[in-house]
Amino acid sequence: WLSHLGNELIAPEILEACIRRRDALADRGAEIVPFDEPFENTEPYWLVITQSLWVARFEDKLAEFGDRMTPTLLRGIEEGRTYSAVELQRAITFRTQLYRRVQSWFERVDFLMMPTLSRTAIAADHDFYQPITIGNQTAGGIRQTWYPYTHPFNMTGHPAITVPCGIMADGLPAGVQIVGPMMGDGDIIRLAAMLEQAHPWAHLWPDLVAA
Repeated sequence: WLSHLGNELIAPEILEACIRRRDALADRGAEIVPFDEPFENTEPYWLVITQSLWVARFEDKLAEFGDRMTPTLLRGIEEGRTYSAVELQRAITFRTQLYRRVQSWFERVDFLMMPTLSRTAIAADHDFYQPITIGNQTAGGIRQTWYPYTHPFNMTGHPAITVPCGIMADGLPAGVQIVGPMMGDGDIIRLAAMLEQAHPWAHLWPDLVAA
């Protein structure tokens, strides 16, 4: 069990909801092990790898489709042009080291369980390059403060699944994430199904409003 993964802030009600789901597994026989591993900010390496890829994949599409691309993608392509080959190789080396480190954790535990996001959804028109708030505090950039729990495993390729864990006070959902060892997809699906049986959620659909 990890409550944080390189981040400092998380909305208290989300943490409490995730802890209730954690305890539901303990009630069904799971051994919960607090897992407090120092974890550095992986975003700088993620940006080098991802934005370099965006340049390779989309730069030649700018003339035809640039007016249909999001500002975030356009800025990412622009930033991707600035990285050197050495910076890219350093980021790839870091990703390999991160993979090995995460994989080694599963020599001690079967799964990692943590919140999926540090707060509920932000506004759809929020500027991706502007900081977010968590509670009444300015938290910082989106990747490192809103979803620090997810993008590291996008880099390493470890299987992960999110299970809803309730509707928060603002009417928006929150989730708890389960991460497994490489090739452990089936096991995390079975664990997620167990959690869903303990706390059914599929009936909790909010009223839909036509746009």
